[in-house]
Amino acid sequence: AMTPEVAAPAPASSISPASEAAVRPPSSTSSLLAAEAKRHKLGIGVTALLAALLVAAAVFGIYTLVKPQAKVPFQNMSITKLTDTGNARSAAISPDGKYLLHVAEENGQQSLWLRHIPTGSNTQVIAPTSEVLVGLRFSLDGNYFYYLRTEKSHPGIGYLFQAPVLGGAPRLVLTDIDSPIDFSPDGKRIVFRRDSPPTGESWLMIANADGSGEQLLATRKAPDFFAGAPAWSPDGKVIAINSVSAGASAPSLVAIEAATGKTQLITSQAGFVMAPLWMPDGKGLLIAHSREGEPRGQFSYISYPEGRIQRVTNDLNDYEPLSVNITADGKTMAAVQVERQYGLWVMPAQANATAKATQIGNARDEGWSMEWMPDGSLLTNHLWEFVRRAPDGTRKETVLTATVPTFEPTICGHYLVVSQIKTGKAQQNLVRYDLEGGASKQLTFGRDSFAASCSPDGRWIAYVSTDAGKGQIFRIPIDGGEPQRLSDLQGLLPAFSPDGKLIVFRNNEGNTTETFRHRIAVIPAEGGAPLHIFIADPRTGTAGYENDPRSGLSRIEFTPDGKGLAYAMNAAGAGNILVQPLDGGSPKQLTFFTAERIDDFAFSHDGKQLALLRGKTNRDVVLINDSGQ
Repeated sequence: AMTPEVAAPAPASSISPASEAAVRPPSSTSSLLAAEAKRHKLGIGVTALLAALLVAAAVFGIYTLVKPQAKVPFQNMSITKLTDTGNARSAAISPDGKYLLHVAEENGQQSLWLRHIPTGSNTQVIAPTSEVLVGLRFSLDGNYFYYLRTEKSHPGIGYLFQAPVLGGAPRLVLTDIDSPIDFSPDGKRIVFRRDSPPTGESWLMIANADGSGEQLLATRKAPDFFAGAPAWSPDGKVIAINSVSAGASAPSLVAIEAATGKTQLITSQAGFVMAPLWMPDGKGLLIAHSREGEPRGQFSYISYPEGRIQRVTNDLNDYEPLSVNITADGKTMAAVQVERQYGLWVMPAQANATAKATQIGNARDEGWSMEWMPDGSLLTNHLWEFVRRAPDGTRKETVLTATVPTFEPTICGHYLVVSQIKTGKAQQNLVRYDLEGGASKQLTFGRDSFAASCSPDGRWIAYVSTDAGKGQIFRIPIDGGEPQRLSDLQGLLPAFSPDGKLIVFRNNEGNTTETFRHRIAVIPAEGGAPLHIFIADPRTGTAGYENDPRSGLSRIEFTPDGKGLAYAMNAAGAGNILVQPLDGGSPKQLTFFTAERIDDFAFSHDGKQLALLRGKTNRDVVLINDSGQ
């Protein structure tokens, strides 16, 4: 991310809140680039390493329910489905409720469509592109729409564009933006989040609606950070956003004064709130988050300034946490419903073996991630349940059902090591489970440790920690002990070579649009300077803004012979595995699928088989109407 043009909070005179009371709509998304829960600042500039906690945690917010003492919206509602193609990526509704803007994805390309809701007419306003389109918004007067897009020439940087609703060329408004925007009540200014993965900083920024006059309102430095999208209150006085603090026991929804940058707590009982929506009367906010023990996104209402929480929806649907908008009268929400459909596949680990791929798991959603076990069985996790099965798909058994957010499994002999977020705490650490005896042991005790990988001899765990600011690669013994930092480079998603002598990881470098690069680095397993560095293809990461803990970047694995680095690339409507030769040269394609994306993959211990989680996520836009009480 770029360094802000103004490196200190703006004086009250330069960003004083507007005096006019006004109605306004807010929020939307898909990844982003999620976490988390894996979200990393690539392809969309949505979040870097911190996103890895976020995307996962964004989906797994935890909260308590309190009886409300004021009128709660949407207690009686109707839901209308506006799209049925399954390819809606994000959406926004106009302030008057007459128009819907949504992104459609087909054959690996995204296009932007404007629907007149009363008549159902659909007009394409942005032609199909291989870039990612997210963060949709209408201006408060409804005359313009805004959207974020990527640029392959500058991976990790998001660009904000504005275009007239009735037609006209899009205009670049801002460069390097990591969240959807929201408007001041008079529509003259916008607020957004900007992240800098290399330095571990997160900035809340204000600018004029035309992109001029950028000013820094508030800063968080890792391990503290801002998350999700900001929301400007109807009276213009405060901006609501999710904030995580190393000294707090849980993430907090905070109100930051627009004139001073001063922070006030709204509630620390709502988990990760990715896109708060102010109601027009300013007395409360709608949020999309998850109930405790149930990682599906639902809606709740938070009274302001009291911070009381009341559940609004309680259904089996899952909603994108960032792709939510509301009309100016507060009566209609546009949201994206989500349904994952991923199967488990096994094929020979050979370049000419794609036709021999066999589906062995046929559940609606076989999982988010997977690992091979030493005995040749496969482990997958769906939500917080971990299942092992024979390589032909038979003899399925549950080995762990967690009651708190738990994901990213790695196998070390008879141990299962996972990333786990403790209930009521804004902490993520590694926990080891004994698959034979059932005992558990916490291995790390920091603020934010995740993405574990086991050495071939089962003695070491490599992982990522952001406790020192930027994310960095560490290792600890499988029985726990003092963490050892392995590299000065920023890093994420480490993996050992088959002989245990090397570690590969992803690396972000550069703080400006011109210098930012996403790279692949290889270092000695005991730590040290990089032995190899490759510039990564930006298509090796997904778009972020995903309500999905595996969104973000593909893992990187050494090939069984140790001579290449394998990763998933989802492009042109299909996911495939590419291999970067360790001795240099262009990546070579290992699989040749023509449909469905790859969410995760792993080579068997003997190097003969390749397992894949392949499928799609159906997303459709719905309107949720408040029918009164």
